[in-house]
Amino acid sequence: MVFPVLFALIAIVCSQIPLLNYLGFEFSAVTAVIGGYLAGLMLIRSMRTEAIRYDENYWLAVLRTLGFASAFATVSALLMLANALLVKNCSLSEGALFFILLVYPSLLFSIGLASVVAGVAARFRPAVYTIIFLLVLAQIPIVTLTGPQIYAFNPIIGFFPGVTYDESIQITERLATYRAFSIAGSLVLIAVGALLWRRRRPSPVPAEAEHPATPIPREWILIALLLPASILAFAMSDGLGFSSSESYIRTRLAGRLLSPPFEIVYASGPVTRDQAERIARFQTFSVERMRRNMELRSNDPITIFIYATPEQKARLTGAARTAFAKPWLRQVHVSASDGQQTLTHELGHIVAAEFGITPLLIGRNPGLIEGFAVAMEGRAYEEPLHTAAAMTLNAGASPDLHRLYSISGFMSASPGVAYTLAGSFSRYLIDRYGAAPFKRLYAEGDVVEAYGKPLDSLLTEWKSIVSAIEVDDGLRRKAQYYFKRPTIFMKECARVIAQMNQETARLLDDGQHEEALVSADRSLALSRTPEAILQRVRALSALRFFDELIRTASDDLVDTTLGGALLPLRLRLGDAYWAQGKLDSAAFQYELLRNSHLSSAYNEVCAIRLSAMRSGPTSGSFWNVLTREAPDSVRFGLLDAIDHPLAAYLRAGHMLAKDRFTEAATLLAGIGPLRERELEYSRLRRIGRALYERGELAKALPYYAQALSLGRPGERLDTQDWIDRCSGR
Repeated sequence: MVFPVLFALIAIVCSQIPLLNYLGFEFSAVTAVIGGYLAGLMLIRSMRTEAIRYDENYWLAVLRTLGFASAFATVSALLMLANALLVKNCSLSEGALFFILLVYPSLLFSIGLASVVAGVAARFRPAVYTIIFLLVLAQIPIVTLTGPQIYAFNPIIGFFPGVTYDESIQITERLATYRAFSIAGSLVLIAVGALLWRRRRPSPVPAEAEHPATPIPREWILIALLLPASILAFAMSDGLGFSSSESYIRTRLAGRLLSPPFEIVYASGPVTRDQAERIARFQTFSVERMRRNMELRSNDPITIFIYATPEQKARLTGAARTAFAKPWLRQVHVSASDGQQTLTHELGHIVAAEFGITPLLIGRNPGLIEGFAVAMEGRAYEEPLHTAAAMTLNAGASPDLHRLYSISGFMSASPGVAYTLAGSFSRYLIDRYGAAPFKRLYAEGDVVEAYGKPLDSLLTEWKSIVSAIEVDDGLRRKAQYYFKRPTIFMKECARVIAQMNQETARLLDDGQHEEALVSADRSLALSRTPEAILQRVRALSALRFFDELIRTASDDLVDTTLGGALLPLRLRLGDAYWAQGKLDSAAFQYELLRNSHLSSAYNEVCAIRLSAMRSGPTSGSFWNVLTREAPDSVRFGLLDAIDHPLAAYLRAGHMLAKDRFTEAATLLAGIGPLRERELEYSRLRRIGRALYERGELAKALPYYAQALSLGRPGERLDTQDWIDRCSGR
């Protein structure tokens, strides 16, 4: 009676925990582990309490245990389905598939494991089984800690996706294939268990058979048929996608650059050697400055892996859109589309390894680990760190700061809030008290020992500085956009919705706008997320459904729950008004978005549209270039027919993206000062960047110096960073 109760408790307990409280991946994974363990104990108990002597009894015990365990697990799933009356379950079919692929093969494997234990161990079978079960689970940390990958395929849990901010987990061919191989391996274990059990309890030979026939036992036939499949899966693990060794990843990426302290392994083709060299030059300066600031002398080698796309990175490491570092391996993994600031952040973790805890060389808690990396960036969301922290406090998004220095507290907070506050506080500690006490705090985690005062006192000092920073209306809107987002634990059907939105994004990028509109509507029918709303508006814009776009976007923006997270929607709304000749309404949307300062890129895009809209006869041509859903080569080809400084500015930007630095610098220098502050700031910065990439640092310096006076506070910090690079400081 105890086992069905325990299986039912799995569902009852999980129903009270966010992300586990519906039939999906997480619940299935938990059931696979706990249910699998219980199934093995069930078999051991059955073989202890019954006089299993003959082959038929052995196989009967195995089949009966598998049947009962599967029935108990199914009841657990049904109980969780009943919880759908209280918690939305967006995809019962996907949840059921996860349950089938993760749970039932786990039951079979655990029974196979228990059968071998029962055949080998004469005493303490439950203890021996428990130890071996835990060792099999230990394969997950062993694989994810000793190699580049953060994911692991495991015969018990099925699939471990790793600790990542990627929300989409899909049922892939890899998982189905792995489960097929694991079933084969489980049957081999059961057959081995039968042979071991027969050896311990041989069947009697009939008296009348002086020379009995000795047919090949069925277990040997089963082993002969299935063991090669298990060996094949192990031997071809990298090729099948069940693992990713470092040597395999190096082979797949192919490109390699040695530029001390870096070894850059990059996707040859999508990433050129020149680009790898520029990354090495940029990050060498960043790492040297971090080491200088933290009073470090070592210059140990660092390996940077650069993947062609997030999809390739997901295939090889398990993380699609999450860049990550492994300080104990001195490795950083990013996609080619990740910016230099993202790479700098991850390199901060490697620098911190020099005073981290052995053996993983990390800090005592996530608040210190991520706080240091953000502090070394010096900015958050293109604002000075303390300004960004003031924005979070002003938006009412600040959690209990003490909890940021625990694993549960940091993970339960919004990532944007947690990273920003931890980074600002770490920056304050380093600037105010120096590097030595922070390094001690990072390694030991004892605030009083490191600073001679309690955490509350240090937080009060920091808050007095942050609270004094003025937050204007634009920064308030920006704070609402970045810092009022729910964590994955608070989202409805997070995995399913993320997968649907990912599919919508693919359709939009492929130009299948009608299908994208249908996909976005399907996502919104399950849960109204900002991502799906923005995707729907993009599809409406591409399809030129401007009346519907204006109507729905206007309603969404006044939604008190979601409006703050939809600021980028104003760009599409402005485009729709522009298309209908309502220039004042368009200008209002562009101005409001620009004054929210979401990013320099958004500021520039809004300034471009305002300038283009006021360009007189060329306004219509610019609208077609700026709003048309077409490849860049097509859109920028249209610029050749437009005789206007803004057209030259846009062509130069396209040249920079193609690494045509000489042409871009010449064209931008010939334009002369531009009217919009954001465009002139960007023009000067782009000239400086082009000259920097050509190695003409002295010529680049005055352009950055001129741009310095035109930038906002966060932009000035970034521009000063480039000035330091050009001057070698």
